[in-house]
Amino acid sequence: MGQVCTEGICYRPCDTYLHITLCEDTLHCRWNTTTYTCEMRPPPASLVEWKDIPDATPFSQGVQILSMMGAALFPQSFDDFQISAHGYMLQGILLQDLIQLESMFLQLDENNDGLLQATEYAKLPGALVQLDAAAVAQSQASAGLRRLSNGSFARWHSQASAGFGDGASLRNLAGHMGSTTTTADPSGTTVTGGTATTTVTTVIATMAPMAAAPAPAAVVVRPEACGAMVPGKYYCSFDQSCKSDCKECGWKSATDSAFSMCVRPTSMTCHADGSQEFCPTDQSCHPNGDCSKCVDRPIVDHASHVCLAVWWKPEPSIQWTNWVCRDRNKVGMPCRNDQDCIYGLKRCLGGECQPLQPYNQNLTCELDFDCPHLGYYCPADPTGGENLYWVQYCRRQKNQDETCKEDRQCVPDTLCNTAEPQPRCRRYFSLAMGTLSKDDSLCALGWRDRFGKCAPPAKSKWAGRSCDSDRDCITTDTTGRTGECRCKHWWDRDDSKYCEPVTGDYEDHWAKRRDYIYFRVTNCGSFWTEDECLKIFGAAFGKKKLDKLCETQKLSGGPYLPPADCGVADPKKFPDYCAQADAMR
Repeated sequence: MGQVCTEGICYRPCDTYLHITLCEDTLHCRWNTTTYTCEMRPPPASLVEWKDIPDATPFSQGVQILSMMGAALFPQSFDDFQISAHGYMLQGILLQDLIQLESMFLQLDENNDGLLQATEYAKLPGALVQLDAAAVAQSQASAGLRRLSNGSFARWHSQASAGFGDGASLRNLAGHMGSTTTTADPSGTTVTGGTATTTVTTVIATMAPMAAAPAPAAVVVRPEACGAMVPGKYYCSFDQSCKSDCKECGWKSATDSAFSMCVRPTSMTCHADGSQEFCPTDQSCHPNGDCSKCVDRPIVDHASHVCLAVWWKPEPSIQWTNWVCRDRNKVGMPCRNDQDCIYGLKRCLGGECQPLQPYNQNLTCELDFDCPHLGYYCPADPTGGENLYWVQYCRRQKNQDETCKEDRQCVPDTLCNTAEPQPRCRRYFSLAMGTLSKDDSLCALGWRDRFGKCAPPAKSKWAGRSCDSDRDCITTDTTGRTGECRCKHWWDRDDSKYCEPVTGDYEDHWAKRRDYIYFRVTNCGSFWTEDECLKIFGAAFGKKKLDKLCETQKLSGGPYLPPADCGVADPKKFPDYCAQADAMR
């Protein structure tokens, strides 16, 4: 930090990023899900494929796998784990034929967070040893079945039928087959020896069905079978069983009703599972519309179906893990999630931030921003708290000619004309000549004289010329009202100030300003700023603003820009409004 970079790329230190969204956006940092800090991203490394490990004991192979696992491979997700284990064999049997890889992953994942840290991965050699023992047992069982199918029992049967089977040979074969020669005759008498004919007949009658019966087929549970049960159940891939409640299926605690499966909780899977909400704190689904038991995140974002911390306070959260870059929009503005809205209901419905319902005593407001942005405001108790029955909810703004005290009380296309003895809401460009007005824009022709009365629009005698103060900007106004002396954006030779044109200098009594005001009040209301209106309506509003400023620029002799050889190009500090307006056409 603070050093001059002369070669390569300068990077901001990873530990200065306090939130996962900023940390993960960089190329050199990654988020540690255990310590919840941003750390340097290790050099990239390829996955270790177990099938490529040289032949050795399973324990030795496991140790070698661990030695080849670099820091860049941790924490490891199930997808990477599955790729690494693909094709690995024990005793000639594929690993996935011995155990479901998801079950093996779950056994290694001690904290059930869906990721394997280096300490959890260290249990791999022991797990391979246990699986190798299972593979040996499976191989031996398969070998016994193969000996039966190769005719061992059939050859003995032919010898016994020919009279060559004595008691000793029967016992030897029985020991090899894992059976017994002690049987019972139909009368219930136990026969352990006797004549060869009696013994052979009894053994054949007892063991022949075993030789003829095939090996029992493995029972395979399918999600379709779980879903067909009454009542329906859900397939858990970890132990390949049907669960009545997926909370019994490890970290796959959400249900996918469409496919009768237990799945990992996310905002989408929780919403599909009975419109529940996803709680990132405990990685589980919570009841619909209720995040009260989600630690540190008790607020429901109904648009994204996620439990969140309070996001609408003006100051940042004390929990830096809750910090996130989001829009802070007023009611009526576009949104994607509830977290984009900080006033009103703080809900995003239909892609728009929703206000409080007017005249609803159960929805009291605190600010004008809580109310619908067109035609409503949040008035306080006019008695200053003495009215015990006053309820502060959203009310309609006052219409034209109604009494008022301030602009916020009047509908958007009016202003509270406080120049009158009894202030009233007056529409833009509506007052006749001789009427007292607090603003030029309330007068029919857009001009007031020196005494604040609406008058015929004057013209400037000094527009675009140098000045030191407003007194230098003389106009044709009969009462002596002057224009305004403005600073130039740039100057290097001439004076630094110029006289700005007045209403009479503009075409059609400044029609472009009228268009600009009309668009703003009808679309953005009383409480959106100009910048917010530009942000929402973009070029539609921006063009009207630039047209108004371009006309002023032409009448003022502008633009006042740095010389081209200076190499200074900054459209915000040194704007050419006409060029910008032409670019939008």
